[in-house]
Amino acid sequence: MLFNKVSIIGLGLIGGSLAVSLKNSEKVGEVIGIDNDKSTIGYALEQDIIDKGNAIISEDVYDSDVVVLATHIDSIIQIAKTLRVSEHTVVTDVGSVKKTIVEQINSHNTFSFIGSHPIAGTEKSGVYNADPHIFKDAICIITPTEKSAEKTIGQITKFWNIVGCKIIRMDPAMHDRIFAYVSHLPHAVAYSLINCFDANENYLDYAGGGLKDFTRIAESSPKMWAEILVSNRHEVLQSLEEFSKSIDIIYSLISRGEKKQLEEHLKYIVGLKSGV
Repeated sequence: MLFNKVSIIGLGLIGGSLAVSLKNSEKVGEVIGIDNDKSTIGYALEQDIIDKGNAIISEDVYDSDVVVLATHIDSIIQIAKTLRVSEHTVVTDVGSVKKTIVEQINSHNTFSFIGSHPIAGTEKSGVYNADPHIFKDAICIITPTEKSAEKTIGQITKFWNIVGCKIIRMDPAMHDRIFAYVSHLPHAVAYSLINCFDANENYLDYAGGGLKDFTRIAESSPKMWAEILVSNRHEVLQSLEEFSKSIDIIYSLISRGEKKQLEEHLKYIVGLKSGV
């Protein structure tokens, strides 16, 4: 066994998927699940996603080798401020905003903490959609600071490797800058695009695969994404400003009827995409 006990606080899609992935790996002795929804705990126990479950943070969590905070961003910070664990415990999270979480937790905590962001998930939510393969070959970004011990970093690296993740170390602020563009902006745009349609006209009834693919993420949890966008608002606002400038160019070329210039501009954009 690489770890005797792992506790996961929050059994949503990511927490539930992580729990069942760890159990299936047979490299963790015991997986504890904590969630304030008792029906979630009941389902996780019935489906053998966890070994033990509780609606409150119990004594079982105290001596875990790893504790994973897998709730929404605001809850991650709140839980961390009152969390009590043993000296050997390493705490991590799965939040998609890192600077706020890392700064807030490191300013209050008395335990070893390394921020994590596994790049995995779908527009679905809840333990009922837990997928044991969701982390296979996925990137997991970890955000240690200059105060993080190499031993602790090594433990978290081994932890995410168990479920198939490839590890990248990154500065928390750089993480937030990058994901404002590659994740947070696309979600804001997808929500905004859906908002453009007049529901009374039933335009979406005629949507093809392209629109459905592009706006699939607009089905994601509004609560979760409101927290993400506000928590990373400085970087998200900058990305929205860049997007506004980009769409203004296309608007301007169309309004002037400059077909050739528009074609050249679109060719330039296609060239950028081919390099991604």
